[in-house]
Amino acid sequence: MAIGVSLVVAKLLAKSLIKPIELMAQHLEDDKATETYEEIQPFMDKIHSQHKALKKRLKNETGIYGKRIS
Repeated sequence: MAIGVSLVVAKLLAKSLIKPIELMAQHLEDDKATETYEEIQPFMDKIHSQHKALKKRLKNETGIYGKRIS
């Protein structure tokens, strides 16, 4: 019985920890920060900044390749 209760509690805790990360993943385009736990905010900031840098890089590369093709 204790194992069953432990499994249920672990599942609920895991869901509550993952929820802010899933929300951020769905809204990477938004500049506003998703409310989250203080402990994982640096991780989320890093992911958001990497996403912005990747978008900028792809935009620049697409422009370069687009000019070469024309």
